[in-house]
Amino acid sequence: MKRIYTLLVVLFVAGQVAFSQTLLQRADTAFAKKEYTTAIKLYQDALKKMKGIDVAMVNFKIAEAYKAGNNFKEALPWYDKAIKGGYNDPKVFFNYAEVLTLSGDYGAAKNYYEQYLIIEPDDKIAQKRLESIKLAGSKPKDAPIHGVTNLKELNTKYSEYGVAKVKDKIIFASSRMDKKSKVYELTGQGFSNFYETQLAQGQWLSPTLCKGGINSEFNDGTFYFDEKTNTGYFMQCNGLQGKEQNCNLFTATYNESNDTWGNASKFEYNSDKFNIGHPAMTADGNILFFVSDMTGGKGGSDIWMMKKSTTTSIWSTPVNLGDNINTKGSEMFPYILGDSLFFFASDGHLGYGGLDIYV
Repeated sequence: MKRIYTLLVVLFVAGQVAFSQTLLQRADTAFAKKEYTTAIKLYQDALKKMKGIDVAMVNFKIAEAYKAGNNFKEALPWYDKAIKGGYNDPKVFFNYAEVLTLSGDYGAAKNYYEQYLIIEPDDKIAQKRLESIKLAGSKPKDAPIHGVTNLKELNTKYSEYGVAKVKDKIIFASSRMDKKSKVYELTGQGFSNFYETQLAQGQWLSPTLCKGGINSEFNDGTFYFDEKTNTGYFMQCNGLQGKEQNCNLFTATYNESNDTWGNASKFEYNSDKFNIGHPAMTADGNILFFVSDMTGGKGGSDIWMMKKSTTTSIWSTPVNLGDNINTKGSEMFPYILGDSLFFFASDGHLGYGGLDIYV
């Protein structure tokens, strides 16, 4: 009887280990496919079994999944657990420092960047981030030049970004959700779509989905409107059928009479090997700036430009904006003001952490 009981215990424990490993394998598969919402749940379920699992490694992967979806607050405790559990891949110190910076905890971020640089002393990005941390921690905050107000009538608990002016309206992207919305596994929010609104008697009207062809069932993002040709240039990710892995530029024509956009079509310069997005143009429509991680860049994503021939309307080969703008980090969200001021966001120049605005 004792042998039978012992055998049952062994089989039960073995079953628990096997079940946990199955959960872990499913979680790793979801993680690899960037289905982070599912991966987090599976990793947390696997942790509850605690049989044959590298707990510190799983904690790290949960942190990474939250970070990838820009859920920095949720990532913090999992990085902490991973480090305290003995996870010692250098990446854990760098990424924990990043989310600490984005949370405004410069002192703790400095500590982990320094720990990372002991292991990887030649990492130029980490050196720049540590330099920024020291700047942010020592420099008194300047008085704001302009007042900043949260447009609560337009914003939600989800993401709103990429504002563009179109005639008397504004267009912006939002990942807001309703009962019919599909969850975008990478962020845990909805797929991003374009909304429009306008001021009426000093009040912003409730945003509505843009009509016509600029919204797909997947991620539609940053937008630029060329008034001369009534054409919208915008970024679309995952492809119109959701089967692509990258982002590309699309165009659509605006019909002002019925406030509708024509069918979206791919911009002539695109690729399935890298991402292209965040369009901006000079006022004459002859220079297009965009963001890409194509080969030949300086870092994660760079700002590039193309010129349109005034005789053939053919766009030139893309040119990188160079070292004054682009860094080993990421540059994005270009914006031209009056053809003389160039605004962009970067996490590679000296700043306060994450993406800062430069001009």
